[in-house]
Formats: sequence, structure tokens, C-alpha cells
Amino acid sequence: KYCCTGSYSDPKTCKPTLFAHLFKAICPKAYSYAYDNSSSLNRCRAPRYVITFCPPPI
Repeated sequence: KYCCTGSYSDPKTCKPTLFAHLFKAICPKAYSYAYDNSSSLNRCRAPRYVITFCPPPI
């Protein structure tokens, strides 16, 4: 269920858990579960980058 495999390997059956909802409420641009692509999946083409979890508000 949490890894979205087997019978949960589809966006219709793999839904976010309570933890994913809580995490998303605090960090709305964060990737919180397997099919959270629409709001959180980004590509970085740079050879080096810094990942910041939950930066402070600007």
C-alpha cells in the first residue's frame, strides 16, 4: 500500500496516506507519495544541485 505496488500500482488505487497529507500541508511543493506528480515532480538538468526540505517562508 505505501509503496504503491501490486493492487496499488495505479493512481486510482494508490492514494496518499494521512502522513502524506500532513507532509503536503507543511511542504506543498514536496513529493509525498508515488503519484504526487502533478504538483511536485520537477526535473533538474544541472550536474549539481542542493535539496532543501521545507525552507522557511520568504
